[in-house]
Amino acid sequence: MGFTKFRAEKKGWCCCKQGSTKCEQLSGCMMNCLSYAPETWVLKENMTNKMMTFERNIMRKIFGPTRTNDGYWRIKTNEEINDILKGQNIIEFIKKQRLKWLGHVERVAEDNIVQKIK
Repeated sequence: MGFTKFRAEKKGWCCCKQGSTKCEQLSGCMMNCLSYAPETWVLKENMTNKMMTFERNIMRKIFGPTRTNDGYWRIKTNEEINDILKGQNIIEFIKKQRLKWLGHVERVAEDNIVQKIK
């Protein structure tokens, strides 16, 4: 099992078929770029919108166009992207990471520097 697939399974974020190349692209490229140290971020509405737009653009490139019944190709809509992601997006992932960090901070010893700052 490759490291990228392990990370996707460990984080539970990847919604595609495990072991697929698309799943590895999603977890290896986009998640590493977009979620570096998210527990320190302040998510404002404009940054949230930019991140969601970027995520949908990457997903459109990864999963490609859809063929219609009359033989034409079209890009996937936001609803189709949400169906592929099964409601899990980068913002929800970042919020989960922040909650995990909070749990870590609560469990550290009282004499730790993090507790003193808190």
